[in-house]
Amino acid sequence: MSPTTDFAANLRAARARAKMNQSQLARICGYGQTNISKWDRGYSTPNVDQLLVIAAALGTTAADLVSGLAVTANHGNGTAPPLINPRPRRRPSVGA
Repeated sequence: MSPTTDFAANLRAARARAKMNQSQLARICGYGQTNISKWDRGYSTPNVDQLLVIAAALGTTAADLVSGLAVTANHGNGTAPPLINPRPRRRPSVGA
């Protein structure tokens, strides 16, 4: 497989884990559905800034989308680990 098709497969797997279709991902990221489709099918790849936005929207990291580690890792029970949100939400302060 080429790096482009590897990324496409990783993107599809991460999208499936996030239970998100192409249109939903496009809306969340602010990109056209056509762009998501091209990346999803391996016709092109996003630039670094786009990759970071996609990773955050899918609750994973850019490195995991490129390498596929979080998508394909097996922890002995036949399942991949949960995708982790790279930007945790801030907790509201109490009694402000």
